[in-house]
Amino acid sequence: MLEAAAQLFLGQRFHEVRMEDIATAAGVGKGTLYRYFSDKEALYRALLARASQQILDRLEETVTPELSARDQLVALVQTCLTFFDEQPHVADLIQRQEVFSATGSGKDFPWQEVRDRFNQRVLDIFERGRAEKSFRVRDPQTATTPIYASISVRTDGS
Repeated sequence: MLEAAAQLFLGQRFHEVRMEDIATAAGVGKGTLYRYFSDKEALYRALLARASQQILDRLEETVTPELSARDQLVALVQTCLTFFDEQPHVADLIQRQEVFSATGSGKDFPWQEVRDRFNQRVLDIFERGRAEKSFRVRDPQTATTPIYASISVRTDGS
């Protein structure tokens, strides 16, 4: 069901995708879909939670301690770009939820953990780069923002 929803969100905006469309695409009845997800928002949060775990797992696999700080930073960016290229609907889901979170109407934002862990990982890489004397970042906290923003937008031009 999540895969069917992901495919629909890939081609349509959140408000355009109906629960009955997801049920049809998943090959289940609408009642079955509602048994697992109380509404489209719950399904949406489940998609974000799944994507959150997927990208965290990939980062654990690719940004390894034996890499230099420079190679870790390259691996981190490449991993994220590949992830969003493979799952472009995730960027739209994140952006939609961040708007709701900024207005106070977002709830249970699963991507927050990814953002926090991503920012900490980048800060750690910056610190290691400084220690290795391979690069220096004047304001590491501020520098994490454009890196996060640049990798969490769709790269297909839409």
